[in-house]
Amino acid sequence: MTVMILALQVVLPLGLIAWLAFLPAGDLAGFALQAAGIGAFTFALARVAQWAVKLLRGPEVRR
Repeated sequence: MTVMILALQVVLPLGLIAWLAFLPAGDLAGFALQAAGIGAFTFALARVAQWAVKLLRGPEVRR
């Protein structure tokens, strides 16, 4: 499960960047919105990524 989450955290942003590169919006405003959306998603994923992996591993044992 952890490997799947980590793979998704790599593949999804790369797929979004490829979408922006190969299928850009038709006008400048659409391109700006597309780029802003991808940037916001990537930023949010970077903030949550470590938390998600720690959550899947379970509680840490403290001695």
